[in-house]
Amino acid sequence: MTSQSSTRTTASGRTYPDHFHDQDLYHSSEIDPPEGSEYALLQASKAAMENGFKSIFHAALALAQQGDPASQNQIVDFAEDGSLRDLIELLCCKYIRRAYLSGGTRSDLEELLCETAGTIYLEEWRNWIRQRGIRMPLKDFSLEHVQSFNIETLYAEWRDKAPRLFSLFEGMASGKDSQNWPASVVRSVDVSAGNINEKVRKDYRRRCRHIIMAISSIGALSSRRINLVPGIISYFMYSCRVPKRVITVLNKWGITVAYSSVHQAVRGIG
Repeated sequence: MTSQSSTRTTASGRTYPDHFHDQDLYHSSEIDPPEGSEYALLQASKAAMENGFKSIFHAALALAQQGDPASQNQIVDFAEDGSLRDLIELLCCKYIRRAYLSGGTRSDLEELLCETAGTIYLEEWRNWIRQRGIRMPLKDFSLEHVQSFNIETLYAEWRDKAPRLFSLFEGMASGKDSQNWPASVVRSVDVSAGNINEKVRKDYRRRCRHIIMAISSIGALSSRRINLVPGIISYFMYSCRVPKRVITVLNKWGITVAYSSVHQAVRGIG
């Protein structure tokens, strides 16, 4: 054999090209066909291109777009066994996006992923704002209700109803260091038992307050009935004799309910 390409030897003693894409060597009678999935994938890719497809991935896409039951079952199996997730994760890897994709392709991919994710987030958001637990008429507020308000309990309840949305907010709250968000630490222990680092718990509660406040304010834009957190804050300020003007200004920011509403509710309870 006159080729300068290197070869490798399998455990059984058979030789094959060191580079699988050196297809000319496959036609050499001096080298046995290589073994393993790598060679099989190359052959599948070659067959796809010989049948008019640009690559094996384009062939897979064409198969997925077929309307017949067999093709649909295959794409469903591809998604359910985690292969689709692995493919997306591979494409989303920072080194893949920056090293191999052009600027335009990378931008298109990221835009598509964000649009798709946005559809899922919005669906979860709309289901969440319909929940009765985040809506509570001011007339139903009481001193016991305000005093028993617990930010950790509320956060856990809301997160169970919108886990993906809260995971996004937690990631945003973590900054560059993902360890900054101690939610997983707090949820993995019994907080009520007190067997958690107090510093971690304080940091967790602080982040819970910020995220709860942010989501509650955004929710208030969708419906004025989402008033659980603003109602608690309004009652607290009213009991502390905060001036009407302050509550009115904060109401415009979505932090409190209207002063007249909380005043009427307190008088009704009285």
